[in-house]
Amino acid sequence: GRRQAMIKSAGERIFPEEIERVIAGHPAVADVAVIGVPDAFYGQRVEADIQVTGNQPMIDEALQADIRGYCLARLPFARAPKKFRLWRTLPRKANGKIDRPALIKLSIDSSAVTIGGEARMPHRPPNPVEHGATIGELGNA
Repeated sequence: GRRQAMIKSAGERIFPEEIERVIAGHPAVADVAVIGVPDAFYGQRVEADIQVTGNQPMIDEALQADIRGYCLARLPFARAPKKFRLWRTLPRKANGKIDRPALIKLSIDSSAVTIGGEARMPHRPPNPVEHGATIGELGNA
């Protein structure tokens, strides 16, 4: 329910629906899921997985930067997503709902690095474009 969806980040209580409404107002956004991902510093880090509209010829860093700027102009910095991933199609469950647990797992798996057998979050994740990212993996803070 709503209480489980609440994200606690740096002492703030953030409801994903509030952030999703803002992001959904961008003309390139067809659908969006805002998730909270475990973070050693913030408790949870706010991230956005965005399905772009079909008329977007390119999914690239320029589009990502445009959506990020759109969010920062409309949201307090503490509530704005720290990472954006752009998708042609968001992963969905059999019932048609966005598969948020899969998105959280993807984020954890793609941003953790192993140091001495321990998974640690890097200060700044590597640039996915430089690492042969797929469309669904585009997004950096």
